[in-house]
Amino acid sequence: MLNRIGDAKLASCPPGWFGSNCQFKCHCAPSNLCNGDDGSCISRCHPGWFGPACQYASMPFAARSGSRSLEWLTDKDDVTCNTNRGNNQTLIILLVTPIPLGRVRAVVSDSAYLNNSEISHERGHKSLILNPTKKNATAAFEK
Repeated sequence: MLNRIGDAKLASCPPGWFGSNCQFKCHCAPSNLCNGDDGSCISRCHPGWFGPACQYASMPFAARSGSRSLEWLTDKDDVTCNTNRGNNQTLIILLVTPIPLGRVRAVVSDSAYLNNSEISHERGHKSLILNPTKKNATAAFEK
């Protein structure tokens, strides 16, 4: 169904879709229902998706850190956490496929865990260290 206001057409998207031409699929949990205009979710994103409209897909990666189990890191669920909360922990994250990174997101149960956090990106002989911009218990490490 299309509605006309002046010369502008507004699309009324079917459930599970949003955008000016209903071109974007909702990735909201549990029912795939989202705001038809901006894609915002009523509850949360499906596992493996994140962002204001759940529009970003989590990329596949491998992680290692000594002999500790890292299932909490690779299960794509923000609710599960690291139970080993010692200081100076190092996690090595390896992308399965080389991709350009514009943003890395870290979710913690207490924003104090983000103090003195950094991400170091190394490729060849170049190194880039990103410090978090804190927003509650989620940090975005952006270039």
